[in-house]
Amino acid sequence: MAGRYGDPSGIGRHNMPSAESLNQWLVRARDPQVNHLLAAYLHDLGPDMIAKMGYDSDVLLAALESVVQEPGRPVVTWSQLLKQDKTFSDKLWLVLQEARHDRRPSHIAKKFIRLLTNQI
Repeated sequence: MAGRYGDPSGIGRHNMPSAESLNQWLVRARDPQVNHLLAAYLHDLGPDMIAKMGYDSDVLLAALESVVQEPGRPVVTWSQLLKQDKTFSDKLWLVLQEARHDRRPSHIAKKFIRLLTNQI
């Protein structure tokens, strides 16, 4: 059965569940921007929802807090991402911030085109 959701990068390497990428989120959390968004997301979910998802919020938060972050600081806040009625300048600013981290020029070019044609 071909997987439609889940881990598309690991699905071809395994024929059963694997813990190989279980802590990959902590590797990504070394980036201050990612770390900030993960912490905000866990905070917004709250301990009860995290427990319903099968995790212990204290364990997740302790793991996140133990990550040694790379130099830098977050530039996009959780509230900026969740803002419902973003202006054109809000959207442009978010695309520009994404471009700082994304090393795929074609991906960013597509985002700019979508922004300019009012598809974002």
